[in-house]
Amino acid sequence: MSTHIEYKHLALSLNMAALQNLNDCSVPPAIKDQLLLVLCESGDSNCTTLQRGSDGRTREVRSRSWGLRAFGSEDDIIEHIAKASADAEGMMIAIGNMGSSGCVSAESYIRKYRRTLQRPVGHYDALVPLMHSLLTLYGAEEAIAGSEYFSALKREGALTACAYGGYSIRLTPQDDECVSILRHLAMAYQLWKDNPKIWVGFEGLGYLDHFLSKYFRRAA
Repeated sequence: MSTHIEYKHLALSLNMAALQNLNDCSVPPAIKDQLLLVLCESGDSNCTTLQRGSDGRTREVRSRSWGLRAFGSEDDIIEHIAKASADAEGMMIAIGNMGSSGCVSAESYIRKYRRTLQRPVGHYDALVPLMHSLLTLYGAEEAIAGSEYFSALKREGALTACAYGGYSIRLTPQDDECVSILRHLAMAYQLWKDNPKIWVGFEGLGYLDHFLSKYFRRAA
C-alpha cells in the first residue's frame, strides 16, 4: 500500500475585483473579492524516477509534481482539508517534513494548511505560476454540457479533450490582460460548487521554486 506524500505547499491569493464590472461573467459571491488556491508538491511513496545530482551521479528518487490541492474561499479550503485529514490520520497522506515517518495527526494536518493560508502570494505575483498552464477538469463531461460558459469554450475549440476523459483549457492572457485567466478560474469554481464530484487541477505550473523562496523569506 502506498502513501501520498506532500512535500511543499504554496497559497495564491487572486484579486477578483477586475471581474466585477464584466457583463459576461457572474462572479460567485464566495469569491467576489478573493480566490484562494493552495498548490502542493506531492507524489506517491511507491513511484520513483531517476534524477542526476550535482555530483553527476544518477539516483532513484521518489517522483513528485506540483498540482492543485484546494481552491475557493478560505472556508471552502478548510472544509476540503478537514475531510482529507481523515486520510492523514489513517496514514494514507504524509507530510514530507514532519518527522522521519511523515505521519501527522488530523489536527496538525489542518494547522499546516491554516498556516499556509496565512502567508499567500498575492497581487500580480499570484498569477505568474498559472500563466500558460493548463486548467484541467475531470469527471466533468455532464457538468460541461450543462454549462453555457464551458460549452461555448468547447465549441470554440478553447476547451479540448485530454487524457483520462478530462478537458483542459490553456490559461493564456488575452490582449496582454489577465482578466481571461480570472474569468476561467471563477467559472471553474462555480462549476465545481454546482458539481462537487468533478476534479479541478492544473498541469504545467511554473516558477514555483522562485516564489517558495520569497514565501519562506517573508514568513521568517
